[in-house]
Amino acid sequence: VEPTSTDTHKGIVYLDPTNLKNSCNESNSVSTTGTKTGCMKWYIYSEDDSNYNMILDHNTTETVAYNSTGSNTEMKEVKTALESDTSTWDSSLKARLITANEVARITGNTGFDASQTGMGWFCLDTNAPDYTNYCAKAEGTSAYKWLFDNTKECTSSGCDIADDSTYGYWTSTPYAGDTSSAWYVHRFGNLNYNNVDNDSGYGVRPVITVSKDIFK
Repeated sequence: VEPTSTDTHKGIVYLDPTNLKNSCNESNSVSTTGTKTGCMKWYIYSEDDSNYNMILDHNTTETVAYNSTGSNTEMKEVKTALESDTSTWDSSLKARLITANEVARITGNTGFDASQTGMGWFCLDTNAPDYTNYCAKAEGTSAYKWLFDNTKECTSSGCDIADDSTYGYWTSTPYAGDTSSAWYVHRFGNLNYNNVDNDSGYGVRPVITVSKDIFK
């Protein structure tokens, strides 16, 4: 599905990651949290001459710790969950988690670099923190709702579809300068960071890289 002039993504793709030849469209796709196989909805957020990078519209795992030891030096439980969720997927898709810097590039936040210490959280729509209203927006009005749809009470920050099972999803990026934290996309439409041993808030939302050849 081609993007409209106001969309901040580059298009919507309905695709079954277990069989790239399956016929998929809006009518036979499933966006329920926990769904790992079958036809699902993906958003293109970047591309090069050969590939599209796409993120799923829901979590395949509701909640999981980034690393239960409390150290952000490596992904642990979240990595295991990602590998389990995507074990039957076509290996060419190279399923992974989105990075914090990719999220910042999507929103145009040129001042953000997760490799630097002292980076602060920011609302996706403004690229700035909002300590008063915490990124509140009317339901369905966030330009980046596709990045946090299907999370708990997200409609209060401008998403279309809420899901009480998860508060968001982890990125693959540790927080520089704090060995116990990592970045995640939050249900209230922001990129934030939290303790990596938190196993009741954030889950897995895979990213895949798809060859443009399969659309020809």
